[in-house]
Amino acid sequence: MITDLFSPTQHGRRVLFDFLCIHDPSPQVRHLERLAYLIGIYVHILTRHKMANRELMRRSDRRRVLYLRGYDFDSAVRVAGRAAMSTSTLDTQLFTSELDFADDASTFMVMSPRDIYWETSSTQNYFYDLDRLVRSAVSIQPRAFFFNASDWKAGVKCLLDRMDHYVVYVSSITESILWEISQLDTRSRRNRVTIVFDESAIEKKEGQLHLQASLQHEHEALWTKRPAQKSMTASAFRKELTSRFFVTTPDAFSSELDHHKQRIVASRSKLPPGKREHWCDFRFAPSLPEEHVRRLRSLSAASEAFIRNECRSGIRCLPLLLAHTQLRIFMTLLMGAHEDCGRALARYQAIMQSTLEYYEPPEPRIAALSSQNKEEHALQGDRPAIRHDETVPHQQKPLIAVGGGGIVCAHKPRALLDEKATAGHADVDALCAGIAKVLEA
Repeated sequence: MITDLFSPTQHGRRVLFDFLCIHDPSPQVRHLERLAYLIGIYVHILTRHKMANRELMRRSDRRRVLYLRGYDFDSAVRVAGRAAMSTSTLDTQLFTSELDFADDASTFMVMSPRDIYWETSSTQNYFYDLDRLVRSAVSIQPRAFFFNASDWKAGVKCLLDRMDHYVVYVSSITESILWEISQLDTRSRRNRVTIVFDESAIEKKEGQLHLQASLQHEHEALWTKRPAQKSMTASAFRKELTSRFFVTTPDAFSSELDHHKQRIVASRSKLPPGKREHWCDFRFAPSLPEEHVRRLRSLSAASEAFIRNECRSGIRCLPLLLAHTQLRIFMTLLMGAHEDCGRALARYQAIMQSTLEYYEPPEPRIAALSSQNKEEHALQGDRPAIRHDETVPHQQKPLIAVGGGGIVCAHKPRALLDEKATAGHADVDALCAGIAKVLEA
């Protein structure tokens, strides 16, 4: 059907596309559901980041708390065929869910993949209703920023001078938590830090790593947590922290919460209100070397150029245009270009809606048929949809020029109903011209 990513063959110029494949509701396909899922997760992340920026930009004497923590460990292995088994710790998630300074301070944190997973687990019912999805994301506390994995340290550094107090939940000894604590170990910040040291959680992480290693001996690892280079024991690490910071335990932190709130109220950031307001850019893109990101951007730009050229010069191959439109949706999402993604979605809707509207309902045509052709048509309409690669819309409504209820392959045009001439080329051309006009508008 095509000679390369942008050029159809002569045969490909006369092919439509398989509605059944696109709208198939089976668990193995669900293309539209997966698309809605990806867009829903993206909108959730973007909304959370924007709400954090909104709070950070607000000029106020209200105290600001930056919440830093060691993340929970996850791993998964393939056990048989498509089946997988996962293991996870929950200490950080539980501590975060109980952290509440809402009446005394604005709390900020940096989103982790685990945060996104659990937050969207409760909001995924709204993925087809973006207004409700946004309202749900707006209400979540603490406020959370999204920082790209390639430069998250720069994002954290940007926040440090704009915060009054820092709460650090140490549930693991990893390179990231060690780096964050090192940034707080300065004369101007040290007295404004509360470290919640969870030795039990650290022991669980060690057990998780041992379990992960034993499972990998018998099963294929899908994803794992790589252990950090161990430089000290948990007790030695706590002793070192206690010499420089205020250190407590999770139970003591919970029982003495009023005391910790008083410490927060007494803390003052280096930058006063009026100078600490800031906007953190939303950099949603693959955490890859810049050369690879440039190649992805070039592919997305080439796809956009192809779509524009097809709309101006005439659509040569509708399935190829549809494929590039879908590619453009995913590429713009991948690069965080949500405005361009919105345009790509509008194009996708225009293509699908224009195609559906082009084919009129079958009843008026069937009523005008001779009794012989009407009987033959009725027999065709009773046939089940055959072969997954045939151009048949959902619910067995075929994509044919006269709108009949029979099963007709677009790559095998033939006479339809009372028409003697082969229906195919002219109909495809007319449909493509109509879609191009809609897209240009």
